[in-house]
This record gives sequence, structure tokens and C-alpha cells, in this order.
Amino acid sequence: AGARVLMLHNDFTVESTKRLVRQRADTLGASQAADSLLARIDADLQAVQPLSDTPSVLFIYARGAGSLMVAGEGTPMQRMIEIAGGRNAVQGFEQFKPLTPEALIAANPDAILLFDSGLESLQGGEGLLKVPGMAATKAGRARAFIAMDGGFLSNFGPRGGEAAAYLNKALRDRPAVP
Repeated sequence: AGARVLMLHNDFTVESTKRLVRQRADTLGASQAADSLLARIDADLQAVQPLSDTPSVLFIYARGAGSLMVAGEGTPMQRMIEIAGGRNAVQGFEQFKPLTPEALIAANPDAILLFDSGLESLQGGEGLLKVPGMAATKAGRARAFIAMDGGFLSNFGPRGGEAAAYLNKALRDRPAVP
């Protein structure tokens, strides 16, 4: 059929996002548009400000209270947390694992990060506080819950810099632990 196939790989880093933008633009003959988009990504990342601490952030993938998973190493969420100035609250495993009350209490995150649809599936912050172990964590006591659109947070697309800046601001503005 004469169709040209372009295979792209995203390893969920800012550099990978920029490389993908450039590859797509070069394929489509739109180098000038890529230059503009790359400049916007860089400008968005300039809004990421240093944090006074390095908060531990636990990403919970939620589809109702009976289906809770946490993001480990090598996930887009871990990488976005790090770009925004935080650190993943859980270590020692890759991808996702089921959340247990014991692991939640042991992680004791400063903030909980979820997709907004996940927080909705738990009926909001009040429902999240009912997750076994949540109220015993620093994030639970402070109600330091951050919800973001799933694609915005995890896709590492052209709005990746904007997503990092948004998360960075949410981490700076999170409530203090009482």
C-alpha cells in the first residue's frame, strides 16, 4: 500500500518526549512547529520550582475501594513525581502492586497522588480517608490529596512540562501535617 510506518518509543522522560516531538515533526515536514512546541515544553518546565523539602508521594491507581494499586519504580508516575521535585514513597518493585494497609502505613507518604477519575471512584477525599491505613499517614492526617487528569499526568506528551509544573505547585501548596 506504500504506507510509511514510523515506530516510536516513549520511555517517559522529558528527553524522550522531546525526541518523539522531533521525530514526528521531521516525518511530517513540520520542523518549525516542533521548534515552537519544544520551546513551550521548556518554558513550562521553567515553572517547576525547587521545593523546601523532597516530599514522598504515593501514586494510587484506584478503581473503587476494592481495586487499589500503587506505582513502583519505572512507571510514568514515578518519573513525573521526580520531575516535580518529589520522590516515590515506595521502592523495591517495578510497575504496580496491590496496596495493603501495612504497606501504606510503612510508606507514610507526605502526599497522595491519584487520577481524578480514581479519586471520584472512591467518592472523593472522604472516601480516600476510609481506605484502611490512610488516616494514619502524614498525607491522610493533612488531607494532602492531589488529583490530576490521567492523560495529563502520565502520557508524557507535549503537555508534560505543564503537568510537571502543576504537580510541583500542588506539592508546594499541600497542607501541613497537623
